[in-house]
Amino acid sequence: MTSPDKWRKTTNSEIFDNIDKFKLTQNQLEKYIADHKGSVLFVSYTKYDPSQHAGLIPTIQVNIRKNPTKTFEDFFQTMKKSSESMQNYFKDFVYIDKPQKLKIDGKEAFYFSSKFTMTTNTQTIKPRSRTYAIPNGNTFFQVNFTDGDNENCTTLFDSLVKTIRFK
Repeated sequence: MTSPDKWRKTTNSEIFDNIDKFKLTQNQLEKYIADHKGSVLFVSYTKYDPSQHAGLIPTIQVNIRKNPTKTFEDFFQTMKKSSESMQNYFKDFVYIDKPQKLKIDGKEAFYFSSKFTMTTNTQTIKPRSRTYAIPNGNTFFQVNFTDGDNENCTTLFDSLVKTIRFK
């Protein structure tokens, strides 16, 4: 995926810096993910420095996660159930786009978008989130794009999704 201009980048350098230097076997990648409780941050981008910006910060996060399913249909149903469980955590959770199948760089993918309210000790924020999950063997990439009512990044996010490529 193309990096968004002028956004702050954070990576899991252990994976990101070495991904092109050598090929991890599927077993090595699975062990690495298992050692990190089933999910490993690959890269994230934030529009602002959190130490200098109050409130919701538009964010893009890419994780590599374990895929326990064998077929895309099973994957889709598992991800759909997971998205539906969000209603247990956020009382006002609402789908903007209900779970659906689509293709990203020719691969079958799961997608949904939603909005909800989060309250911290000092503030209440209303993020919008869109989630893409793309299975890749025994793992999958989960790409989350988050913005809010006060800062709409839809055009940028739409353009970035079109740049996602798999080697």
